[in-house]
Parts: sequence; structure tokens; C-alpha cells
Amino acid sequence: MRLLLGAAAALLLCLACQTPTAGPGPGSSAPAASSASPAAPPSGAGSAAAPPRASAEPRPAGVSVETGTLAKLSYDKGAWVGELERTPPARVWLTLATKKQPMAARSRAAHALIAERVAPGVVAPTALRALTVAEVSRAADSATRKRLERDARVLANGTVEVALTLSPAPSLTRVELTAVDPSAPVQAWERLLGAREPVPEAAAQGLAQYQGLLVADHVAGNLARVGVYRHDKSGRITAADGNEAFSPAPTEGAQDDALSRLSRHMTYSKSLDDRLSKLEREGLERALGFGEPPTLLITPKQLEECLDRARNVRRLIAERVKQRGADKALALP
Repeated sequence: MRLLLGAAAALLLCLACQTPTAGPGPGSSAPAASSASPAAPPSGAGSAAAPPRASAEPRPAGVSVETGTLAKLSYDKGAWVGELERTPPARVWLTLATKKQPMAARSRAAHALIAERVAPGVVAPTALRALTVAEVSRAADSATRKRLERDARVLANGTVEVALTLSPAPSLTRVELTAVDPSAPVQAWERLLGAREPVPEAAAQGLAQYQGLLVADHVAGNLARVGVYRHDKSGRITAADGNEAFSPAPTEGAQDDALSRLSRHMTYSKSLDDRLSKLEREGLERALGFGEPPTLLITPKQLEECLDRARNVRRLIAERVKQRGADKALALP
């Protein structure tokens, strides 16, 4: 049976290759997030069945990872990189369901959806889609097409689950969250959040986002977070790579002490606390449904673990409020 499915998938890919490549549509004139992606494409798995509503940078009109047509696809330095039909093209990073990692795209999707409920706007726009073999093959170059034929997990209906993440603009600065140098940005963030003095107003929004991402990663069981992208003027951040839910194994060099960091913070985000207080099983279950009829992107047990971890964070915040009072402990937006 496996041999027959593999042969069928290969045949579908070969037939798709014979279809002429579709060019950009006449109405594709909206500006893109960037015309080139940063050097480091996404590591690990996970993306979104419905994307976060905003990114650290204002989302350009017309750039839709949910519906945009995949115009180009290549495999570069261990990652799938594509372009959506726009003028100029919108660069995206792709996480495909492969034979070795059949849940990779769903993992990225689950992380983005959990982050949307915990810290909206922190994860780059992401969408989980079921693309036909023909769509994917038309966009791919010949070498990538061969890799698709070998690696892609093609479902019985001729589709491949693909998570697309909008690539961050080249103007954003990469910040490593595991940097130990005292002058590293993340060390400055931790000092400000761990101090009893009020957080400077200019830094409050960026710090609230960083704290929210720590919580989202903890709740989602993410063990792949290495860095984020930061807008130097506004201080806002976006997480575009290293987004996973319930990582099967830790990524080398990844940040793995989110809860410990959070426990040292003296100031928390009030809106973060509000969102955690409203996180409940039914709503999270609905958010994590995909397909018709919808199925969970994670297991029911993992769903319960998400809720338990969220409660752990709320206990930390409640203890700090008890120590310092709500005005001081919940001073971040």
C-alpha cells in the first residue's frame, strides 16, 4: 500500500510539472512586506490555520498568506522559500508536511494560533493551507520539484499541507534570545523587566511583546525559539522562525527557560494577564480546528497542557500583584 501511495504521489507531481506556469494576475499590484527575505529562513515546524491579525511591522495591504497564489518555490539552505503573486512579490517561508515530518506544517500552525490568543501581533502572519500538487509543482524549479516528489507527504486527495509565513522585512534587526553578552538587547530587556523601577514608556510596548512571546512559547511547548526580529525605531518585535507547538526535540541553541525568565519579572503586561484569564478550553479548541469537519492541530492531551501552562503563568503574575500591587505589577500595556 505504501508503495502504491508513493507511486501515485510521484505520478501526480510529474503530471503537475507538465502544466504551464501561471504568471502574476493583472490585479496583483499591492505592495509586499519585502522583496527579499533575511538570510536565516525558518527552523523547525509549525504555522497557522488562520494567521495573526498583525505583525510587528504594519501588514502591507493585499499581502495575504491565506489566499495568495504561490508563484515561486525553491529549497535553499535547508528551508523552503517562496513568493506569492504580488508586485513586488511577497516573500514567504514555507513549512511542508513531509514523509519524515508529517505534522510539521500543523505544528507551526498551532503555535501561531496559540500565540494569537495569548500575544496577538507577535508572530508573523502565517496560514496553514492544503495546496494541490499541481499548485506546488508549478511554482517550483526543476531541482525543487524533484525534492518535492521525494519528500512531500501527498494526501489521498492530491494535496499537501503547507504552512506559509510572511518573511520579515529586511529592515528588521535579528535579535538572539540566547545571547549572554551583557550588552545584548535581550539582556537589557530582562534587566528592565526584572527591575523594581518603572519601565521606560518608550520601551513598554516592545517589552510587552517580548514577554508575551515568552508566554506563548511556554504555553505552546515550543523548544525551537532562538531569535526574533526587531524594529529599531519602535522596538516592536516579530517572531517569524522557530515557531513550533510541542516540539518533538529541542533545537540546538534554543531558548529553553521561558518560565524561569517570567518568574524573575517584576512587571507584567496587563493585557497579557487579561487574555490569559479568558483562555478556556472551548475557545482554544475552536481556534485550533482545521479542515472540514475540523480536526485539532494538536492532541486533546496537549490542549490540556496548554491550559495548565497558562494557569502556571497566571499564578506567577498573581503572586507579583500580591507583592507589589496591581498598579506596579501590571504596568506594561
